Amino acid sequence: MRPSLAAFNRSRSGFAFASFDATIRAVNQQLELGLFRLEACLRRQLGHARDPLQALRHVLRQTRAFLDASEAIIAVLDRHRRDLGELYVVPETSSWDRDLLTRFLRLEYPQLPADTLLQPVRWRGRNWALIGFRDRSWTISTPERRTVVVVARLVSAMLERLDHERERSLRARIVERLVRELRPKDLLYEVLHALRTLTRYDHSSALLIVNEAVTQLRLVAEQIRWTKAKSRIIGLCLELAPAVIEEIRAGRGGIFVHERSHWRPIEPGMGTELARLLDYNAAAASVARGAREKAMLCAPILGRDGTLGVIKVATQGSQSLGPEELRLVNELRPLTALVIQRFKDVQR
Repeated sequence: MRPSLAAFNRSRSGFAFASFDATIRAVNQQLELGLFRLEACLRRQLGHARDPLQALRHVLRQTRAFLDASEAIIAVLDRHRRDLGELYVVPETSSWDRDLLTRFLRLEYPQLPADTLLQPVRWRGRNWALIGFRDRSWTISTPERRTVVVVARLVSAMLERLDHERERSLRARIVERLVRELRPKDLLYEVLHALRTLTRYDHSSALLIVNEAVTQLRLVAEQIRWTKAKSRIIGLCLELAPAVIEEIRAGRGGIFVHERSHWRPIEPGMGTELARLLDYNAAAASVARGAREKAMLCAPILGRDGTLGVIKVATQGSQSLGPEELRLVNELRPLTALVIQRFKDVQR
């Protein structure tokens, strides 16, 4: 028989006239054993999961049964981190306050009802989703809170594992195509595919290469996610000012947010000349249609001959890129340097 908090709570009444200390010890031991079994079961299942949302739904159902909660929910923030995206509730007729859930995920610390227990699921250093449980007969105590904390940490560990597996797979794919000596142009788009998978950008990504004199950046590959259309500006050349050349040669990647008509680095002290130069879509029709780039990741590429080019990733949400996305792109830079070097060698 699977242990649950409900069973443990019912068992407390049987100790009404026993020693108080002995009662507490016995109940706590049962709770620890039940939580240990739940954690071991979920750890095994999540260790083989491939679909985060499907796994999270399974976790929600098992945890709801363990807590004996009448209602449960999964709420995921949208890509722009402004509102809720996907919702999954049990039972389907359950109704939840969307504003309360959104504010909770955005760290606004709303007052929660006494019968409601919410716990964020962290991914890439940010709140990605929440799991919630509710029961009108509840008096929420430490065991219930500890249970949902443990479950949320297990899900976060699964998401981190999937990230690492995806990263290794994409790097291996690019290496395999380098060995097969695919067309250099195809290799460029393999890199863009990897960037999209790793960062989940919703605007665009691009690769730009530096000319021999290091006076221009030329756009050689671009994927436009929000329109799913081919780029019309391949071959665009951008003149490099001394300040931009200095930023590129420094080789330091960074993330920039567009605020009040200006680009601001999320890490103080970084220059913004490169981000301003790469904002070449500002005057395009996409701006008029509300697809303004709100965040941009810039990562210079350095190779055996010095400066090779720049990776650009752009999103429509100002909070869609963070340190973890920058780390993932930085891990991809050495392979990107090989791809760009191959492209430049063929162009000579």
